[in-house]
Amino acid sequence: MDDEVNGTPIRDLATGDVLDHPRNLVLIGGTGTGKTRLAVGIARACIRNGRRGRFFNGVDLVNKLDAEARAAART
Repeated sequence: MDDEVNGTPIRDLATGDVLDHPRNLVLIGGTGTGKTRLAVGIARACIRNGRRGRFFNGVDLVNKLDAEARAAART
């Protein structure tokens, strides 16, 4: 397995330019590989560049989506 990271896509994410055509970003890797640090860093860089950013870990995201789905079902 190649452990090197191509920095170009990460820099593109950090500028926020990719947000003109939003897509989801999922970081996959083992424990301690820097997924959370990278996600938070990208969100902070986007915010510094005048964009909006939000970070969720997997459990919190699923809980939020579930709560929103339940609320929508009640209305």
